[in-house]
Amino acid sequence: MINFKTFTTFQKIASLIVTAGLIILLLFAGLFYFLYSSKKENFSAGQKGFNNEISSLLTLKSEPLVNTITDLTYWDVFVAYFNSPNQSDFYENIGSTINPYDIDFIGAYSLDGTLLNSISSEGFDINLIPLPAQLFQKLYNKRGFVFYEKLGNNVIEIYAATVHPTSDFMKSKTNPSGFLVLMRVLDSHYYDNISSISSASLKSDIPDNTDDAFFSELVQYKNFNNEVIDEVIFVRPSYVDYGNAFTLLYGLLFVFLLNVAIYLFIATRWVKIPLKLIRDILKNHNQEALQKLENSSIDFKEIAVLFKKAEKREVDLEEAKIKAEESDKLKSSFLANLSHEIRTPMNAILGFSELLEQDKISKKEKKEYLRIMKQSGSNLISIIDDLIEMSKIDVNQITPNKVSFRIDTTMAEIIQSLQVTIPKTKPVRLNLILPRNPIDKNIIADDVKIRQILTNLISNALKFTEEGCVSVTYGINEQATKIYFSVKDTGRGISLAEQDVIFERFRQVENNYTSESGGLGLGLAISRAYVEIMGGSIKIESQLGVGTTFSFSIPFTQDLNAQEAYDTPDTYNSSPSLDFVDPSQKLILVAEDDNINFMLIKKLLTDMGFKSIRAVNGIEAVEICKTNSEIDLVIMDIKMPFKDGFEARREIISFAPDLPMLAHTAFAAQEDRIRTKEAGFVGHIAKPLKKDILLTKIQQALYKNSPPHIKQYD
Repeated sequence: MINFKTFTTFQKIASLIVTAGLIILLLFAGLFYFLYSSKKENFSAGQKGFNNEISSLLTLKSEPLVNTITDLTYWDVFVAYFNSPNQSDFYENIGSTINPYDIDFIGAYSLDGTLLNSISSEGFDINLIPLPAQLFQKLYNKRGFVFYEKLGNNVIEIYAATVHPTSDFMKSKTNPSGFLVLMRVLDSHYYDNISSISSASLKSDIPDNTDDAFFSELVQYKNFNNEVIDEVIFVRPSYVDYGNAFTLLYGLLFVFLLNVAIYLFIATRWVKIPLKLIRDILKNHNQEALQKLENSSIDFKEIAVLFKKAEKREVDLEEAKIKAEESDKLKSSFLANLSHEIRTPMNAILGFSELLEQDKISKKEKKEYLRIMKQSGSNLISIIDDLIEMSKIDVNQITPNKVSFRIDTTMAEIIQSLQVTIPKTKPVRLNLILPRNPIDKNIIADDVKIRQILTNLISNALKFTEEGCVSVTYGINEQATKIYFSVKDTGRGISLAEQDVIFERFRQVENNYTSESGGLGLGLAISRAYVEIMGGSIKIESQLGVGTTFSFSIPFTQDLNAQEAYDTPDTYNSSPSLDFVDPSQKLILVAEDDNINFMLIKKLLTDMGFKSIRAVNGIEAVEICKTNSEIDLVIMDIKMPFKDGFEARREIISFAPDLPMLAHTAFAAQEDRIRTKEAGFVGHIAKPLKKDILLTKIQQALYKNSPPHIKQYD
């Protein structure tokens, strides 16, 4: 039910105009339908009459031949002829009929199909129309029929019948004595005669008749095997012309629609535009709209004066409101993501720190664990640096710190430092493509910022490339005015919509747990700011399913005197181990997309004696639980690609309702714990992971009381 109380003034006026218009349009539609139906009915009646007329003319033209062959084929004299065929008797009794009835050929055939005697018109050659033996066999059974044959461009009309005594009028009491065949050429004279009588013209095919401009009748000619050998079409103008009526109707309709448009235009000018200006003033404080309202009619001019009196108070209030809302929104979104990004590397640092407390770990393990801890610490520093750098960029405190350095050394160090971050099981190669013309001298630029930009771009490329390669190129343009860098991957690609906003800050900050990629969403924003600070530009080219190329260029200045290059400190690895008593056979599924976090959890579970398997995302976790009934516990990361932990749990309990699940997440706020509890998780393990909490949660999930054979952490 339409509630007109909710309509604006203009909508009410427009509704009234449109409603009246619809009523008149219905009248137009009824009139149009009446005219259209009348036209169709008249045309249908005319077409039927034309069909009957052509059919009658064709029948009339054929009637003399039908009567002739009927009269001649039940005649004792003709029967006697077949007993002793005689040319003179044939001419005397039969041949005299060829001229009065416009017949081109008369022939008498024996029962075996032999032509006994015949008479034909001048120029007609029966040898061009051979009559096959099966024709006479068929004729013997049917007693008589009409068929057609093609001779050049003309059609030959052929009447054939069996000959019987006069007393056998139905040709059913006696056997045939022979056959009589009449032929007539349907030439132009034949069709001209029909056309002149019917006022129709002859066409080879039916032309387009969408407007019912003419009547048509298709006549098909078939041979004795009932196959169509030719066809003609008679066409005659229908003279069913409703064009003037429809033109008048369309003209009236156009005038009516034009009037409706004029009414709506006037209503828009007098009502809608001033009301729109008022809405624009109220919503946006548009000064131009206020000026236009002042130039309107006197009623709206008074409203404009009132707006001006209240404008100052409203502007101050609106500005304060906007600032507060933007601040709250940005703070909530940013802090939630910042908490996640900090706790994720902290999980690795604190977890592997506890593993290092054990005595029975090899030097190799210790080195590996220390390397991971150092990398995680670097990630934390990177997050803090990003925040500080972005703040400095906002207040214009970042300036290029140009130094002299070897770009080839810088590129090699960047590739070397990022090469070790690629998991061995990940089929991705990192390639450095050297320029054709090596840069054998130092360049003067901001080495730190170039390193940061390339590290951000290459790290993103490695993160979003599942298989293939990431290629890094650099070089100098032909004019030697700019040095360019390019990072090309074979990853998933970026849509056009995402390319438009990819360099905006906090673009990855989302209030959900389903984001595939980590980070604060500042890397590309900082990279673009750095490039622009150094006087360059950055761009992206990408295609979904093919890959992405980030490229940037900055001014090129070569230091012809310097030869020094920077050195990069080496990293080191360490690894700890823990020793626990083996619990009774329990299999734990760890759903974790982060390799380092999974390594830590797997190590802890292995040292505790548990068997564990991994799912790298929510979809894989669901599939493993479906196919493996031996799983006793699931440790579920909440934020995973493709399907988060909440979605995965909902699907798993649909077929395994008693399977306990622990939530393992970097979202550690109280509302996050409440959310996981309400979702049905039996425990909440926050990152960074602590081994005693992990063991306690596992014990609580698997046993009501901790069994004696599982040793507590010291």
